[in-house]
Amino acid sequence: MAAQTVAVRRAAEKDLPDIAWINRQAFAGNRGSVQAAEDWVRCWLRAFPLYQYFVAEREGILVAYIGWQMHGGFCREEAVIELEQLAVDSRFWGTGIGSLLI
Repeated sequence: MAAQTVAVRRAAEKDLPDIAWINRQAFAGNRGSVQAAEDWVRCWLRAFPLYQYFVAEREGILVAYIGWQMHGGFCREEAVIELEQLAVDSRFWGTGIGSLLI
């Protein structure tokens, strides 16, 4: 799959089930239910701008996501943004989508 066929955008509430599904697939240590994963993602999505999710779509299908977290509070001149989480649907591993999201 060519990287140029992938669209990246800020995540929305409608993306929560897909993000949670990819999260459960990508992180074997996540032993909770899919609903627990979705609830967790919902909390972070609502923490904007402290936390920001972006998703990658191919032909309307969500295939990956990335989460960025702001650190340092309001006393810094410049924010510190940390890549907190990156996950790609296993069907799309090795296609460059992770690099595209970064």
